[in-house]
Amino acid sequence: MAFEAKNRNFSLFELIIAIAILAALAAIIGIQVLPPLERAKEARDLELVEYYLSAAEKALSNPEIGLEQSGVTVIDIYTGSYQAAEANLQQEIREITGYHSIDALKNEALSQKGRRITDIRIMIAPGEGSICVQAVNGENEVFDKTFSELAF
Repeated sequence: MAFEAKNRNFSLFELIIAIAILAALAAIIGIQVLPPLERAKEARDLELVEYYLSAAEKALSNPEIGLEQSGVTVIDIYTGSYQAAEANLQQEIREITGYHSIDALKNEALSQKGRRITDIRIMIAPGEGSICVQAVNGENEVFDKTFSELAF
């Protein structure tokens, strides 16, 4: 009997089936992994926004700011144009955070929501002793979270 060599190569059909199975597995894994990654990026971006709360507290502790002690003061850190105490507070918060423009903040943002931020809005109610911070896109909040604290 003569020894016959068996063809041990994969056929084109077998290769296509193997590639299709690998692609389906990659798609399933991608669907399971991508949403948690985006949520982790959003959590990191929320930390950036929360940093403005501590920056506002620190800025308000500066006696040179001279903010009025009545009513509610709303300051848009990057788009607002203010006079006197509000302008000083706005500049002080920019200095403390190190983000002198909204583009600098967006460059640090990791999530899609974080890159849509157009401003940081800070609301100060000295009579109530509270500070609230929101990341906004126009008039809408970017995140569903507002940071607030009784500060003084």
